[in-house]
Amino acid sequence: MNNKQIILVLLFSSFSIAGFSQFTFSVSPGLGLNTAHVGYKVNPKIVPFFGFQYATGSLTQVDSYEEYDRDRGTIVQVEDEVKANGGIFLPNLGVKYFLLQKEKVSTYALTSFSVPIITGKVTDSDGDVIRLSDEIEKFGVWGAELGFGAEYFFDKSFSLGGEFGVRYIRAKAEQSFNDSVFNPNTGNNIPSESTTSFAAALNPTYSKISLNFYF
Repeated sequence: MNNKQIILVLLFSSFSIAGFSQFTFSVSPGLGLNTAHVGYKVNPKIVPFFGFQYATGSLTQVDSYEEYDRDRGTIVQVEDEVKANGGIFLPNLGVKYFLLQKEKVSTYALTSFSVPIITGKVTDSDGDVIRLSDEIEKFGVWGAELGFGAEYFFDKSFSLGGEFGVRYIRAKAEQSFNDSVFNPNTGNNIPSESTTSFAAALNPTYSKISLNFYF
């Protein structure tokens, strides 16, 4: 069983556990993507959760230059405009595990897994449209987080938390296409297949402050 399956099992099985249990809601405002988490506190130690982040944006690029127009027989000013707009939705599944508790302060470790969902399009001056979702499907993009934090409980239903951790983001793609190789010994082109592979990884750290509600 892989890590993603383990997190899913923990999340859904938690709803069938009787005894100590609480729904939780956390928000983390910040300069980047704002974050919200909905979880279920199975016991005083374990909180499986579902989180989401969402952002939208747009970009316009205009290239202005001069070129010779054969139909007009003169040099003219030309503008090429490219517009892009879209959004990114980052759902993630994770588990928070409380480590130590001293008076009103509790420390915890956290891990989560996410797969970004990207929508949008790019339109050029000729009206050609590229769907971002079609391009992203060519890549296996996923991310994970591992963090450590602490919460100060003002009462049993509300706490203020601080967290620091590391994110791992990976993208991988492979594309194959038909090609040919010229054989000088025979003077013929021999059919062949070429493959282009792409892989990238990023490990940024992060820090955030969270407001946590327990029901």
